[in-house]
Amino acid sequence: MLIRYACYLIDQNSDPWKNAIAIEKSNFAIQIRKQAILEERIAIAERLNSYQKLVETEVLDKFASFP
Repeated sequence: MLIRYACYLIDQNSDPWKNAIAIEKSNFAIQIRKQAILEERIAIAERLNSYQKLVETEVLDKFASFP
């Protein structure tokens, strides 16, 4: 199996006038964009999860220090 970058290099150096290559270039661009969006959403979800844990910790600390 090839890594994504290797596939990209092969794709970019292929003959764009061949119909199969043109279709594959389009498909590859779409798949790359989908992966980028997915990775971005995962990062946002992880940040949100970390923020929620921080808020919960701060709320528990306030109740623990309540006289």
